[in-house]
Amino acid sequence: MQHYRAYVFVGLFSVCIILFVTLLKKERQPLQILALGDSLTEGYYNNGQSFHPYATHLTNLFDSANIPVKIHQQGVSGQRVLPDMVKRLRSLLGKNVSYDWIIILGGTNDLSSNFLAEDIFKKGLEPMYEMCLNHAQAKAKLAVMTVIENAHYSPTHKQEKNRQNLNKMIRNYVANANDQKRVCLVDLDKGIPYRSVIDNTERQRIWDNAVHLTPAGSNVYLEPCLFIKCHSRASGCINRSLFKGQCICDSNTAGNGRTLLLFLFVECGITYIRPNARIIGGVDAIEYSWPFAVLIRQRYKRIVTLNNRSYLISASWMCGGTLINHKTILTAAHCLKTAGDTFDYKTFAVSIVWNKYYSTIESTLEVSVGLYDRRKATERRIVRVLQVILHPFYNDRHLLNDIAILKLEDYLRPSPKVQFACLPYLLSEVNTTGTVVGFGDTFPGANQGSSILKQVNLTIYPNDFCTNVSPSTKKNWNTQICCGDLNGERDTCQGDSGGGLYIQRNLSNILYYSIDGIVSYGERCASPMKPGIYTRVSNYIDWIQENSDFDSIEI
Repeated sequence: MQHYRAYVFVGLFSVCIILFVTLLKKERQPLQILALGDSLTEGYYNNGQSFHPYATHLTNLFDSANIPVKIHQQGVSGQRVLPDMVKRLRSLLGKNVSYDWIIILGGTNDLSSNFLAEDIFKKGLEPMYEMCLNHAQAKAKLAVMTVIENAHYSPTHKQEKNRQNLNKMIRNYVANANDQKRVCLVDLDKGIPYRSVIDNTERQRIWDNAVHLTPAGSNVYLEPCLFIKCHSRASGCINRSLFKGQCICDSNTAGNGRTLLLFLFVECGITYIRPNARIIGGVDAIEYSWPFAVLIRQRYKRIVTLNNRSYLISASWMCGGTLINHKTILTAAHCLKTAGDTFDYKTFAVSIVWNKYYSTIESTLEVSVGLYDRRKATERRIVRVLQVILHPFYNDRHLLNDIAILKLEDYLRPSPKVQFACLPYLLSEVNTTGTVVGFGDTFPGANQGSSILKQVNLTIYPNDFCTNVSPSTKKNWNTQICCGDLNGERDTCQGDSGGGLYIQRNLSNILYYSIDGIVSYGERCASPMKPGIYTRVSNYIDWIQENSDFDSIEI
């Protein structure tokens, strides 16, 4: 039987741990980590001729830094969650070891044995998670992993769909966990792509074959801050997990805080033209005064059959977005319609199905950069989209985690018309004034958008000012911002979604703009006492940096 296996990619252990200073003390008791799984944890590669468990390399790294750690490597090749791994975990928890972290990756062999995703999760993984969290020690933190691709299966294969269903259940468990501080997701499925890797050389470097990873593919990312050299413009290094450190750029530098060369000279949040003060109650922006604001247009068409007659129908819609580096745009997840979504066409709803006209979500999208007047086709630069990344916890019903990343095909160089907005490293304070720009409607119900880029100044309000905005919609003020105009004179509207809420900051007498919010939703446009809801960008810095091309440098 062909086992569904892969080597655990330790570099993507973004398990939300902060390295405490006390870990540096030699006299501290070793950090106890239980790594439970099958061949993925065991380090299976080279068709079983070799094993490279991540526990060995990771232990050596921490030993070299005099940080005591003991990793209990419990990977068994070929083992299924049901029932063997469940029994093994129960036995391990019964031993006299107090674990600080328990890492669980299972389900690969169950999938290859044609077990249903619901059975794997409900009868296996979920009881294992609960077993860890409800153990008498009540101490261990839990890192749960999704299952990576098996490239032997096509995207439409029933096994692949079963894997996707299992991963969805795993993600939902973490998103709805009662104690968020003790449960973290390690989304290997999204972090270790196979089919979407464009560079075949990179695929060969990382992947041993269609189901296994090479040691190089994991060890290159085994770098806590102690082993990373950040460049001089970085504000420091943060341990995103025990296994991966991340250099952080200072507030006025574009980049990831680590890459040298061009990032020493490229700054963010700059506009060469002083700005004047779905935009209602706003004013025309000065031409090219918001060089990091972009227009995203999605087009779709398909043949539908009604009353035994076939019709070719087409539609398009637009949103805003913000350029944050040479190849990356931030926008709202709800702006991007994909297969299975619907759109209104005249008097009926049309479902999106990929076809000969549009085969992927990326093929439906185009981005206009450096645009001020939509009527002047010659002034715009249109860029195609290489990859769409929706936030893994995006909730389309309540518009929670309403954020997405577009990776561009072209490499954009800065100019007076094209710049990058800074990412915020400070929380947006109440009563702060920000500016929103966009090509959206200038009065409710217009449904045609503005030809000229508009801007409007809006105020960030206390969270309770927005409790009456779509009251049936759940809100999370850790991830959202309440912002608008209580008088109902100024607001965003249809077509402005996905655009940025920009705040001007002063760093060493240099003024720059950061994107603190993303236009998400509201209850009617410009209604008194009804501010809008924005995605709070500062909550997603880790996710943005991990999924953006800050390392993609061209000279």
